[in-house]
Amino acid sequence: MQPQILVHSVRRLLGQDGAGGLESVGAESVPTLQRVDQIYEQARQKMQTGDTRSVHARLAEAALEEGRKGLRKVLEKPDAPQLSEAERTGLEAIILLTGRPSFLVQNDAVTVEQRGDQWAGHIARESARITEVLRRVGRVNVPGYGAGYVGTAFMVAEDLAMTNRHVAMAFAARAGSSWKVGGGFTPSVDFKCEQGSDASMSFEVKGIPVIHPDPQVDLAILKLAKKSKDRRSLPAPLKVSKTPAAVAQKRQVYVVGYPAFDPRNDASAIGRIFGQALMVKRFAPGEVMSPPAGAKKHFTHDCSTLGGNSGSCVIDFGNHVVFGLHYGGAYLEENRAVALAKLQKDAQLKGKGIVFA
Repeated sequence: MQPQILVHSVRRLLGQDGAGGLESVGAESVPTLQRVDQIYEQARQKMQTGDTRSVHARLAEAALEEGRKGLRKVLEKPDAPQLSEAERTGLEAIILLTGRPSFLVQNDAVTVEQRGDQWAGHIARESARITEVLRRVGRVNVPGYGAGYVGTAFMVAEDLAMTNRHVAMAFAARAGSSWKVGGGFTPSVDFKCEQGSDASMSFEVKGIPVIHPDPQVDLAILKLAKKSKDRRSLPAPLKVSKTPAAVAQKRQVYVVGYPAFDPRNDASAIGRIFGQALMVKRFAPGEVMSPPAGAKKHFTHDCSTLGGNSGSCVIDFGNHVVFGLHYGGAYLEENRAVALAKLQKDAQLKGKGIVFA
């Protein structure tokens, strides 16, 4: 993460990113220092392992202690804090664990085990509706291709799943003016792939009815088999928002998908110290950063994503409709999604049975 973006993220975490916020340390110094210690303690609780004597645990604890030092430096000198590399690493870890976390999904539910997480209450209140969303999101598997999967997809019609164009192109081939699954590929969408479970709910990709030709719209639609090999039925489709204005700045959203290691991003000590489980279903809450204003067909959000999240749905935390189709960005900085409400009259989606609500 770039230093200026890191500092901005820390200021937001401290709840003092407005005009004049951190400069006004004087009268607010005591409660703000208490907030620093509170954030540190939340992060420390979240990374604890059963064996606190292990090298892994000691490294993690040391990283977070450096992060606490970094928090205090940002508090004291908000515009240009002099941070060591260790303090930067510790701050990244704290942001990951407390600001914009990425929770594992197990048994179709978000695992929020840590007390005091700022998202825990909201997730608990919305758990039933979140579970319904989780069941409709799957991993796009392509045996023999790289790690064996290429991204994420989610149900948008009876037997149709939406993903990114760049995901579908991994196994697509031209068929005249349309597209088909290329020879030698047997892609499928598995709606499980959870950490610690061998459960599978996989449906073969039978066709590719849409690969959107507009370079601004990184979107594709996959036609899935209506039954899995063990004769289970496809999940029901998600509803898509029809109101572009609903995608407002600071609106709370969440992303469901399958993040994987991404060599374009600096893995630094986060992966090495915390050993995060990747390539499995995860739930990442956050906010809309910039809305799809004017002619723009995309918006930005700050949910934590990595490579593998391509094709994830961005869901409104209020009514759990799909706001967008995540397609890229920079981890913990800014992420971009296609604003699907802007595509209600799009010829590529017409007649596909997508419900805009």
